Amino acid sequence: MDAELTVGLYSCVVTAPQTRFPLDYVNKTVSLKYRGQESFFHLSHGLFSSNDVDAGTRLLLKIVAARVDLSTLTSVLDVGCGMGVIGISIARAAARAHVTFQDRDALAVAFARENANANKVQNADFDCGLAFRNLDGRTFDLVVSNLPAKAGRPVLESFFKTVPHLLSRSGIAAVVIVEPLSQLARDSIQQSDCLLFHAESTSQHSVFLFRKAENVPARAAAIPGIGPYLRARQSFSSGGIDYELETAYNLPDFDTVGYGVELAQEILSSAVIKGDVLFWNPGQGHLPVYAERKSPGGFASVTTAGRDALELEIAGRNMASAGREAISAFLLPTEAGLTEALSPGSLDLLCAMLHPVPKAPWHMDLALSAQALLRKGGALLAAGSSTDVFRVLDQCRSFKIAESVKRLGHRAVLLRAR
Repeated sequence: MDAELTVGLYSCVVTAPQTRFPLDYVNKTVSLKYRGQESFFHLSHGLFSSNDVDAGTRLLLKIVAARVDLSTLTSVLDVGCGMGVIGISIARAAARAHVTFQDRDALAVAFARENANANKVQNADFDCGLAFRNLDGRTFDLVVSNLPAKAGRPVLESFFKTVPHLLSRSGIAAVVIVEPLSQLARDSIQQSDCLLFHAESTSQHSVFLFRKAENVPARAAAIPGIGPYLRARQSFSSGGIDYELETAYNLPDFDTVGYGVELAQEILSSAVIKGDVLFWNPGQGHLPVYAERKSPGGFASVTTAGRDALELEIAGRNMASAGREAISAFLLPTEAGLTEALSPGSLDLLCAMLHPVPKAPWHMDLALSAQALLRKGGALLAAGSSTDVFRVLDQCRSFKIAESVKRLGHRAVLLRAR
């Protein structure tokens, strides 16, 4: 079932269709024994902990087993689930529990779903989006998370403020965080409506177990919007075009424009803006906002797509501020998903910022998607490192190079479909 949401007050709707599992993105398969049951997990170079189950996850599971009566659980929320190790391990040990897996990365959700199926975890649902969205007012007996260090202080503080209002009457939250951020976590717990009842640390990680304080009134959780992710509003200029963006934590190009984006903007500076366009990996929104400022309303329709829900939200907000509110957006685990989300021959321009996954056929998937989706005479704009662009060119031999620019190990090319 697709997950849809409206971004703020804007008419950018982000949809997360379930696409075929990208088997070619599996790096290796590992096993983990928990509470007497052995589970198997596909890992990917595109996700956190691609070689084995990480030490923080193992520590969290160990302490949950020792401190939580898993037999009593009926509902579990795994926030930032990654490949699903925590939620799946608990689901297999807590037979009565329904587990909700949530991650902003569509590739992570695809792997969590596949791993759950492989381990016969059926009492589960999966949501691709920012933390705590799409929960429909539900509360949980257990909320677990391996908190990402790179999330940023405001996001982590918001997490701890929100969690107590998602817990059932006897609910427990259990989190693990890297040791340098353990004091931030402890302080945030103590300053929120929580009661910390167990903490345990190693040289690398700290685990905290807490519950809602007794004096906290029962009320629906105030689900945080995009506010905690926002960094600042920044001014940018390229090719004589000035524009502003709201920038987000944990995404690149927040204060300066990277070479790949800069070269892509250079190519678009002389392009005729028209037809139906898709921006793959829109990031903060530099390229789509630049195109909109260059030729307001020039595109007949604008679509964004990528793995990261935060990218699609911030790019949607910035496009709305630039005057383009009617945007479709698709959360997809890989470039191959584009052909499942869009109709053949539906695009005049596909702008792709290249974010390769090592040892995965992302370049083949992009080429095949471009061939299927572009109309005759349509164009593929690809930008990234020179090496990555070369890999795309090697797969796009049926296209004609219309323009190419290089700078300091980066390249952007405009290819025309014959």
